[in-house]
Amino acid sequence: MANELPKVDFVARRKALFQRLGKGILVLSAPPEVIRNNDVHFSFRQNSNLYYMTGFDEPSSLALFSGVSKKQYQLFVQPRNKTRELWEGRIIGPERAKTLFGADAAGPSTPDSAFDDAFVEALLDADRVFYRLGLFADMDTRIFSLMQKAMKKLGRTGRPLWAVHDPDELLGEMRLVKSKAEIDRLQKAADVSSEAHQSAMKIAKPGMFEYQIEAALFHAFRGNGAGRLGYDSIVASGPNACVLHYRNNDRQMAQGDLLLIDAGAEVDFYTADITRTF
Repeated sequence: MANELPKVDFVARRKALFQRLGKGILVLSAPPEVIRNNDVHFSFRQNSNLYYMTGFDEPSSLALFSGVSKKQYQLFVQPRNKTRELWEGRIIGPERAKTLFGADAAGPSTPDSAFDDAFVEALLDADRVFYRLGLFADMDTRIFSLMQKAMKKLGRTGRPLWAVHDPDELLGEMRLVKSKAEIDRLQKAADVSSEAHQSAMKIAKPGMFEYQIEAALFHAFRGNGAGRLGYDSIVASGPNACVLHYRNNDRQMAQGDLLLIDAGAEVDFYTADITRTF
Protein backbone atom coordinates (compact mmCIF):
# COMPACT_ATOMS: atom_id res chain seq x y z
CA MET A 1 0.00 0.00 0.00
CA ALA A 2 1.45 3.38 -1.04
CA ASN A 3 2.64 5.58 1.80
CA GLU A 4 2.88 8.90 -0.08
CA LEU A 5 0.39 11.47 1.14
CA PRO A 6 0.12 15.17 0.21
CA LYS A 7 1.59 17.64 2.70
CA VAL A 8 -0.69 19.34 5.19
CA ASP A 9 -0.77 23.14 4.86
CA PHE A 10 -0.28 24.23 8.46
CA VAL A 11 0.31 27.83 7.35
CA ALA A 12 -3.17 28.00 5.84
CA ARG A 13 -4.64 26.59 9.05
CA ARG A 14 -2.96 29.27 11.12
CA LYS A 15 -4.13 31.97 8.71
CA ALA A 16 -7.71 30.74 9.15
CA LEU A 17 -7.22 30.74 12.93
CA PHE A 18 -6.11 34.37 13.06
CA GLN A 19 -9.16 35.40 11.05
CA ARG A 20 -11.28 33.99 13.90
CA LEU A 21 -9.12 34.86 16.90
CA GLY A 22 -9.72 38.63 17.02
CA LYS A 23 -8.05 40.10 20.11
CA GLY A 24 -7.94 36.74 21.82
CA ILE A 25 -5.02 34.45 22.55
CA LEU A 26 -4.96 30.69 22.21
CA VAL A 27 -2.82 28.33 24.29
CA LEU A 28 -2.43 24.68 23.32
CA SER A 29 -0.56 22.31 25.63
CA ALA A 30 0.90 18.85 25.11
CA PRO A 31 -0.21 16.18 27.58
CA PRO A 32 2.34 15.27 30.26
CA GLU A 33 4.36 12.11 29.82
CA VAL A 34 3.22 9.34 32.15
CA ILE A 35 5.52 6.75 33.73
CA ARG A 36 4.53 3.17 32.89
CA ASN A 37 7.07 1.57 35.19
CA ASN A 38 10.53 2.45 36.46
CA ASP A 39 12.08 4.68 33.76
CA VAL A 40 9.72 3.71 30.92
CA HIS A 41 6.90 5.98 29.76
CA PHE A 42 3.60 5.12 28.17
CA SER A 43 3.64 5.84 24.46
CA PHE A 44 3.21 9.57 23.90
CA ARG A 45 0.49 11.00 21.68
CA GLN A 46 0.38 14.71 20.99
CA ASN A 47 -2.66 16.86 21.79
CA SER A 48 -4.76 16.73 18.62
CA ASN A 49 -5.36 20.49 18.45
CA LEU A 50 -1.70 21.32 19.02
CA TYR A 51 -0.67 18.99 16.22
CA TYR A 52 -3.45 20.30 13.98
CA MET A 53 -2.11 23.86 14.24
CA THR A 54 1.63 23.18 14.24
CA GLY A 55 2.60 19.67 13.11
CA PHE A 56 4.82 19.46 16.19
CA ASP A 57 4.87 16.04 17.85
CA GLU A 58 7.05 16.11 20.96
CA PRO A 59 6.04 16.08 24.64
CA SER A 60 6.50 19.08 26.94
CA SER A 61 5.45 21.49 24.21
CA LEU A 62 3.21 24.56 24.15
CA ALA A 63 1.87 26.71 21.32
CA LEU A 64 0.82 30.32 21.85
CA PHE A 65 -1.23 32.19 19.24
CA SER A 66 -2.03 35.87 19.63
CA GLY A 67 -4.31 38.10 17.63
CA VAL A 68 -2.77 41.23 19.19
CA SER A 69 0.97 40.52 19.20
CA LYS A 70 3.56 40.97 16.46
CA LYS A 71 4.66 37.45 17.29
CA GLN A 72 1.43 35.76 16.30
CA TYR A 73 2.66 32.18 16.56
CA GLN A 74 5.14 31.08 19.20
CA LEU A 75 6.26 27.54 19.96
CA PHE A 76 7.74 26.43 23.27
CA VAL A 77 9.42 23.04 23.44
CA GLN A 78 11.64 20.90 25.62
CA PRO A 79 15.30 22.03 25.52
CA ARG A 80 18.02 19.85 24.06
CA ASN A 81 19.53 17.38 26.54
CA LYS A 82 22.48 15.23 25.48
CA THR A 83 21.94 12.58 28.14
CA ARG A 84 18.24 12.18 27.43
CA GLU A 85 18.85 12.16 23.69
CA LEU A 86 21.35 9.33 24.15
CA TRP A 87 18.57 7.25 25.72
CA GLU A 88 15.47 8.35 23.82
CA GLY A 89 16.57 9.93 20.54
CA ARG A 90 17.10 13.43 19.24
CA ILE A 91 15.10 16.34 20.67
CA ILE A 92 14.25 19.11 18.22
CA GLY A 93 14.89 21.98 20.65
CA PRO A 94 13.80 25.64 20.39
CA GLU A 95 16.13 26.77 17.57
CA ARG A 96 15.20 24.00 15.18
CA ALA A 97 11.54 24.21 16.21
CA LYS A 98 11.36 27.80 14.99
CA THR A 99 12.98 26.94 11.66
CA LEU A 100 11.22 23.65 10.96
CA PHE A 101 7.73 24.59 12.17
CA GLY A 102 7.47 28.18 10.95
CA ALA A 103 7.07 29.89 14.33
CA ASP A 104 7.63 33.62 14.74
CA ALA A 105 9.54 32.79 17.92
CA ALA A 106 10.43 29.69 19.92
CA GLY A 107 11.80 28.99 23.37
CA PRO A 108 11.89 26.43 26.17
CA SER A 109 8.59 25.27 27.65
CA THR A 110 9.87 24.67 31.17
CA PRO A 111 8.23 26.60 34.06
CA ASP A 112 9.56 30.12 34.68
CA SER A 113 10.85 30.24 31.12
CA ALA A 114 10.14 32.04 27.86
CA PHE A 115 6.53 30.87 27.67
CA ASP A 116 5.59 32.56 30.94
CA ASP A 117 6.92 35.94 29.79
CA ALA A 118 5.36 35.62 26.33
CA PHE A 119 1.95 34.65 27.72
CA VAL A 120 1.88 37.54 30.22
CA GLU A 121 2.92 40.00 27.51
CA ALA A 122 0.21 38.75 25.15
CA LEU A 123 -2.41 38.98 27.90
CA LEU A 124 -1.87 42.70 28.43
CA ASP A 125 -3.59 43.57 25.13
CA ALA A 126 -5.92 40.56 24.85
CA ASP A 127 -9.64 40.49 25.60
CA ARG A 128 -10.05 36.72 26.14
CA VAL A 129 -8.13 33.46 26.43
CA PHE A 130 -8.81 30.22 24.62
CA TYR A 131 -7.48 27.38 26.77
CA ARG A 132 -8.91 23.95 27.65
CA LEU A 133 -9.40 23.73 31.40
CA GLY A 134 -9.38 20.46 33.29
CA LEU A 135 -7.03 18.44 31.11
CA PHE A 136 -3.74 19.01 32.93
CA ALA A 137 -3.94 20.27 36.53
CA ASP A 138 -0.37 21.59 36.66
CA MET A 139 -0.89 23.58 33.49
CA ASP A 140 -4.20 24.98 34.77
CA THR A 141 -2.39 26.26 37.86
CA ARG A 142 0.37 27.76 35.74
CA ILE A 143 -2.06 29.56 33.43
CA PHE A 144 -4.09 31.11 36.26
CA SER A 145 -0.93 32.15 38.11
CA LEU A 146 0.30 33.95 34.98
CA MET A 147 -3.08 35.62 34.53
CA GLN A 148 -2.79 36.97 38.08
CA LYS A 149 0.71 38.20 37.27
CA ALA A 150 -0.62 40.03 34.20
CA MET A 151 -3.39 41.62 36.29
CA LYS A 152 -0.77 43.08 38.63
CA LYS A 153 1.07 44.55 35.66
CA LEU A 154 -2.12 46.25 34.49
CA GLY A 155 -2.56 47.88 37.89
CA ARG A 156 -5.85 49.35 39.16
CA THR A 157 -7.85 49.07 35.96
CA GLY A 158 -10.90 47.48 37.57
CA ARG A 159 -11.08 44.81 34.92
CA PRO A 160 -11.80 41.18 35.87
CA LEU A 161 -9.71 38.18 34.91
CA TRP A 162 -9.89 37.35 31.24
CA ALA A 163 -12.76 35.11 30.20
CA VAL A 164 -11.50 31.61 29.41
CA HIS A 165 -13.05 29.85 26.40
CA ASP A 166 -12.75 26.32 25.08
CA PRO A 167 -10.37 26.20 22.06
CA ASP A 168 -12.93 24.10 20.20
CA GLU A 169 -15.00 27.28 19.81
CA LEU A 170 -12.31 28.27 17.31
CA LEU A 171 -10.93 24.99 16.06
CA GLY A 172 -14.04 22.81 16.05
CA GLU A 173 -15.64 24.56 13.08
CA MET A 174 -12.31 24.72 11.26
CA ARG A 175 -11.91 20.97 11.59
CA LEU A 176 -15.39 20.19 10.28
CA VAL A 177 -14.33 20.93 6.71
CA LYS A 178 -11.51 18.67 5.53
CA SER A 179 -8.84 19.57 3.00
CA LYS A 180 -7.74 17.10 0.33
CA ALA A 181 -4.70 16.22 2.44
CA GLU A 182 -6.98 15.40 5.38
CA ILE A 183 -9.42 13.40 3.26
CA ASP A 184 -6.51 11.39 1.85
CA ARG A 185 -5.35 10.58 5.38
CA LEU A 186 -8.84 9.55 6.43
CA GLN A 187 -9.10 7.39 3.32
CA LYS A 188 -5.78 5.70 4.04
CA ALA A 189 -6.80 5.08 7.65
CA ALA A 190 -10.04 3.53 6.40
CA ASP A 191 -8.24 1.41 3.77
CA VAL A 192 -5.64 0.13 6.24
CA SER A 193 -8.33 -0.63 8.81
CA SER A 194 -10.54 -2.41 6.29
CA GLU A 195 -7.66 -4.57 5.09
CA ALA A 196 -6.78 -5.48 8.68
CA HIS A 197 -10.36 -6.54 9.43
CA GLN A 198 -10.43 -8.73 6.32
CA SER A 199 -7.12 -10.31 7.31
CA ALA A 200 -8.53 -11.11 10.76
CA MET A 201 -11.61 -12.70 9.21
CA LYS A 202 -9.43 -14.95 7.05
CA ILE A 203 -7.32 -16.32 9.90
CA ALA A 204 -9.89 -16.56 12.72
CA LYS A 205 -10.80 -20.11 13.70
CA PRO A 206 -11.90 -22.11 16.77
CA GLY A 207 -9.13 -22.67 19.28
CA MET A 208 -7.39 -19.36 18.64
CA PHE A 209 -7.18 -16.77 21.38
CA GLU A 210 -8.59 -13.28 21.00
CA TYR A 211 -5.13 -11.78 21.49
CA GLN A 212 -3.87 -13.65 18.42
CA ILE A 213 -6.44 -11.81 16.32
CA GLU A 214 -5.49 -8.57 18.08
CA ALA A 215 -1.84 -9.18 17.15
CA ALA A 216 -2.82 -9.80 13.52
CA LEU A 217 -4.71 -6.51 13.43
CA PHE A 218 -1.74 -4.59 14.81
CA HIS A 219 0.60 -6.26 12.32
CA ALA A 220 -1.68 -5.23 9.45
CA PHE A 221 -1.98 -1.65 10.73
CA ARG A 222 1.72 -1.05 11.17
CA GLY A 223 2.70 -3.10 8.14
CA ASN A 224 0.61 -0.83 5.94
CA GLY A 225 2.01 2.42 7.29
CA ALA A 226 -0.36 3.42 10.11
CA GLY A 227 1.50 5.30 12.80
CA ARG A 228 -0.45 3.84 15.70
CA LEU A 229 -3.77 2.37 16.78
CA GLY A 230 -6.68 4.78 16.68
CA TYR A 231 -7.75 3.21 20.00
CA ASP A 232 -7.17 -0.10 21.78
CA SER A 233 -8.62 -2.88 19.66
CA ILE A 234 -11.64 -4.77 20.97
CA VAL A 235 -11.54 -8.45 20.00
CA ALA A 236 -14.51 -9.97 21.79
CA SER A 237 -15.76 -13.51 21.26
CA GLY A 238 -18.86 -15.21 22.63
CA PRO A 239 -20.20 -13.47 25.77
CA ASN A 240 -17.40 -10.87 25.68
CA ALA A 241 -19.06 -9.24 22.67
CA CYS A 242 -21.75 -7.94 25.04
CA VAL A 243 -19.19 -5.88 27.03
CA LEU A 244 -19.22 -2.40 25.50
CA HIS A 245 -15.54 -1.57 26.02
CA TYR A 246 -14.10 -5.03 26.50
CA ARG A 247 -10.32 -4.90 26.68
CA ASN A 248 -8.84 -8.16 27.99
CA ASN A 249 -8.77 -9.94 24.61
CA ASP A 250 -7.70 -13.20 26.28
CA ARG A 251 -10.53 -15.71 25.75
CA GLN A 252 -10.03 -18.84 23.65
CA MET A 253 -12.58 -18.91 20.85
CA ALA A 254 -14.86 -21.90 20.40
CA GLN A 255 -16.73 -23.42 17.47
CA GLY A 256 -19.92 -21.46 16.77
CA ASP A 257 -18.82 -18.28 18.56
CA LEU A 258 -19.61 -14.85 17.20
CA LEU A 259 -16.50 -12.66 17.15
CA LEU A 260 -16.85 -8.89 17.40
CA ILE A 261 -13.90 -6.75 16.32
CA ASP A 262 -13.85 -2.99 16.91
CA ALA A 263 -10.54 -1.67 15.63
CA GLY A 264 -9.17 1.23 13.61
CA ALA A 265 -5.81 2.53 12.42
CA GLU A 266 -4.53 6.06 12.92
CA VAL A 267 -2.70 7.79 10.06
CA ASP A 268 -1.13 11.18 10.87
CA PHE A 269 -3.71 11.78 13.66
CA TYR A 270 -6.69 10.73 11.50
CA THR A 271 -8.49 7.59 12.65
CA ALA A 272 -10.83 5.07 11.13
CA ASP A 273 -13.38 3.24 13.30
CA ILE A 274 -14.76 -0.08 12.06
CA THR A 275 -16.83 -2.64 13.96
CA ARG A 276 -17.78 -5.99 12.44
CA THR A 277 -19.19 -9.22 13.89
CA PHE A 278 -18.85 -12.59 12.15
